[in-house]
Amino acid sequence: MFERALIHVDGPAGAGKTTLIDAVLTGTHEYEGIIRTVRAWRDDSAAEPQVLVDAPDGVEYRFAEPNADDFFMSDIGDDIWDVVLIEGDEPTGLPNLIVHVLPASAGPLLHRRRFKDGLARLRGLLIDKGIPEREVHEIFELSMQLYGPPKSTPPVTEHWAIAEQHRSLARAALVIVNVRDDSERPAADALLAEVARLRGDPEVFADLQTALTGGRTRITAVAADLTNRKDPGTRKALARIRRVFPPTD
Repeated sequence: MFERALIHVDGPAGAGKTTLIDAVLTGTHEYEGIIRTVRAWRDDSAAEPQVLVDAPDGVEYRFAEPNADDFFMSDIGDDIWDVVLIEGDEPTGLPNLIVHVLPASAGPLLHRRRFKDGLARLRGLLIDKGIPEREVHEIFELSMQLYGPPKSTPPVTEHWAIAEQHRSLARAALVIVNVRDDSERPAADALLAEVARLRGDPEVFADLQTALTGGRTRITAVAADLTNRKDPGTRKALARIRRVFPPTD
């Protein structure tokens, strides 16, 4: 049976996504399968998906909405590979693994957010879960057509929410805090404690459980110097990524 693995490397700009991909490529050199890398960009103005082979940073894939058929029918999908590492926006909605990379200097991952009503909060949770905004909008439009507007407006409420630039945390099975020197270790530990709260803090989990992929399933979260293959966090991260590689025999 032919197997393939899609690994989405996400995170804010400058977090170290490219550094991680380089570490994967050099740290799994004994893997006998074919690994490809793609930079994916969401462009709402794109009439159709576009593959840019001669882009400055390698192969690029631009798309308007995540669509697995479009991706696998593109030149990238037609190519021969066992693993593709996708940096940037996720174009399929079907990744085998989402890795969220963030710098040790990242701001708070969680915050208290005021929602005007329950529907606004549910929209945010569904988007955090990875459902495209267009589909979320269509779901609520259909609900309005079938059931009409709410009979009453609930009061403004405050709940825990994931910071906008870290929304993929809700779906990530691996979180890496990129540590560039030992002075950043305390800040990295604080961020790892926040990651643990997603599923370990009852109040946070109650507010976010609709968005969290895997429910209370523990995720792998490490602080790692991604430039050092011998760093314990880097080794643990690479081992977690390697687990989704398909067999080649």
